[in-house]
Amino acid sequence: PGPGATLYAASKAALAGMVRGIARDLGERRITANLVNPGPIATERNPEGSDRGQVGAGPLVLKRYGTPEEVAALVVHLASPEGAYITGQVYNVDGGWTV
Repeated sequence: PGPGATLYAASKAALAGMVRGIARDLGERRITANLVNPGPIATERNPEGSDRGQVGAGPLVLKRYGTPEEVAALVVHLASPEGAYITGQVYNVDGGWTV
């Protein structure tokens, strides 16, 4: 984590562990559970080029903020029949932020 982000990082790690546990517990019932971690996403409150969310993190490999539609595309896929065999996974939709 970047400076001052210890509690934020701990909560993200807890969510990842929780989603794996939920996937394990509900898998017999064919219920899937996955976690989507968006990186910098261009929104009205977080316009591209702002420094919100940039503190203490590496550069964006794709050199741009993502769009809400790009995050939604993954969520739609995971919720579709094509995503029925995907469970217990953590997806960073972050333009390479975590590379």
